[in-house]
This record gives sequence, structure tokens and C-alpha cells, in this order.
Amino acid sequence: MIKARVEFEEQTTLLSFTDGRVLSMNIGYQTLIEHDFNQRFPTPYTTELAITTIEDEIARAIANWQPGQVLVTHNKHIGEMITHFKLGNLYTNRITTEQVEHLFNRFVGAMSGAPWQSTHLPESIEFIAILVIVRELLHHLGIEGIELI
Repeated sequence: MIKARVEFEEQTTLLSFTDGRVLSMNIGYQTLIEHDFNQRFPTPYTTELAITTIEDEIARAIANWQPGQVLVTHNKHIGEMITHFKLGNLYTNRITTEQVEHLFNRFVGAMSGAPWQSTHLPESIEFIAILVIVRELLHHLGIEGIELI
């Protein structure tokens, strides 16, 4: 299985493959914060704008994607996502698509009026932007999860 390293940068999301190819998408966490969210806490409308922006970039880039890729990253927010699913002292360095969807649903609950504290998610607009990017990447590229390295 080929591993692709994913880098979440301010203005781009980069996928670097072991064969030397680099796939660059013109969407980064700061792009979402500035152009789509346009505020501290996203609304359902601004989240939909962000998802559309991400989907457009994925559609442009997907021709270069090969099935069976595994995403790896060193991003601290992925580590925070993984922390939500550790059981006791069991260590895992991976978060599944299903677990990312669960975190996204907590975020949707907060957008729908649930108290933010009930989500147990970090109060970070950067965290939310990366969560939305990761969710869309995993969903549209058919990836089962992302590993923290």
C-alpha cells in the first residue's frame, strides 16, 4: 500500500507520494478561515461554502489520485482528533473515516445550537478548518483513515 504524506498548510493542502509526485490543492486551513468561514465560529451556511470549496479542489486534483493510498501526517490537530478515540492506555496513531465523521457530527451539533463544551472538541477555528478538510479528503478519495507519524 502506498503512503501519501498530507501537509495542511495555510493556503494549500499537499499530498506527497513515495514515488516523488506531489499533489497540491489550493485550499488550506487559513483559506477556509478567511474566505469561507469569515468569522470565529462557522455557521451551517459558511461550513457548506467551505465544503464546496474543498470539493472543487478535490475534483480538480482527483485525476492524479490512485486507489489504495494511505494518508500520513504529523499535524497536531490530527493528534487531537486521535486523542478523542483512545481507550484507556491503548495507543493508536490512526483515526478512521468513521471516527472523523463522528467528530464532524459533534461540530454540526454545536452549529445547530448544542453547547460547544458538550462536543469536547478544541475551541480552535484552525482545528475545525482541518477537520472539515480531512473529512472531505477521506470521503472523496475513498480513504479509510489517516495516520499520525
